[in-house]
Amino acid sequence: MNCPPPPPLSAAAVDGAPERLRGRNLSAYQLSWVASGIIAPALYLALLAHDRFSVWATLIGIAALGCVGLRALAPRMPAASAVVTSAQVTHA
Repeated sequence: MNCPPPPPLSAAAVDGAPERLRGRNLSAYQLSWVASGIIAPALYLALLAHDRFSVWATLIGIAALGCVGLRALAPRMPAASAVVTSAQVTHA
């Protein structure tokens, strides 16, 4: 069973798009979660069939690409730069 995308990330996907493209952006974001749930098990099985180090190399490569992508998107995502926390805010 796939886990649903976290709500703060869904909100960031909506906030990062222009008003007229918000629905399309959110649907593409949701589709990426579904696609990863389908592709990941098949990819892991293929990599494990090759050898166990291929899995780690692939995961490190995907994480590195994600970091580069986040750096590139950061200027377009002003609302996502805010810190989201569940801690209670105390006012002095």
